Amino acid sequence: MGVFIVKLLSYIPLAVSYRSLSPLLSFLLYRVFKYRVKVSRENLARVYPEKTAQEREVILREYYQFLGDMFVEILRSPHLSAEDFLARVKWDNPEVVNDLWAEGKSIVGVALHQCNWEWMLHSAALTLDPPLEIIYKPLHNKAFDTYFRETRARFGSTLVPHKKAVQIFHYRKDQFFLILLADQAPLKKRKKVWAKMLGQDTAFPLGAELFAMKNDAVVVYGWPRRVSRGHYQIRLEILAEPPFKNDENEILKAYAKRGGEAIMAQPETWLWSNRRWSYSKSEDPTLSNEEDQ
Repeated sequence: MGVFIVKLLSYIPLAVSYRSLSPLLSFLLYRVFKYRVKVSRENLARVYPEKTAQEREVILREYYQFLGDMFVEILRSPHLSAEDFLARVKWDNPEVVNDLWAEGKSIVGVALHQCNWEWMLHSAALTLDPPLEIIYKPLHNKAFDTYFRETRARFGSTLVPHKKAVQIFHYRKDQFFLILLADQAPLKKRKKVWAKMLGQDTAFPLGAELFAMKNDAVVVYGWPRRVSRGHYQIRLEILAEPPFKNDENEILKAYAKRGGEAIMAQPETWLWSNRRWSYSKSEDPTLSNEEDQ
């Protein structure tokens, strides 16, 4: 039933959804169901202690308005053509990736859960030369998982379940272009890297750094920005490249720094409702006594 409703809503043109469905979704999430509003407020208070509660509330409202827009954009995705995605998501410098691929180098592409990352992946598959391999977390609902996997793979991207990623990318022999959105918190019990992002001690999963170092892959960061409603622009930059320094976590520290700058540039487009700082560094059971001191 849920997938049927999603498919039905997907037929609504974006112009209509922006006027009606998006404001309704925003209102329901923010005012009625209060979807992670407390979490979002706490995250904003952490990052912007110098702002007043009223100033932070402005960002919060803008964030939930953006969520409404992003949801209707994702709903509409199955009916958008390749030309639609190319018109709505522009790349400043796709040659950064294309030149590396032509030189025979493997690439680990990293980005945030910022702007419309689903549209960004569609546009990347259509704009960039290498075939995309995307690590994703399967949904618990099998019907929804199948629906969204098929939508995400429309333009030839390969979806890799996150639990199989280490097996596939730990020692990869062939050239590859892997994309990860690496800004969500890892499970407390898993090994991780701690780095400063937005002034906070922040835990990051090891994947991006591990796969790049094991395969001498160049790490490329995609910095998105929302230009206007339903239109995005992405700038690519090389974040790190071999030879890497051992045991200094240079990749994830650089990612945390650049990610923080991207969020500060357009805060309402980042996923504030994620429980990003649900535990502190002192509560991490994977740290040794020496690291914890």
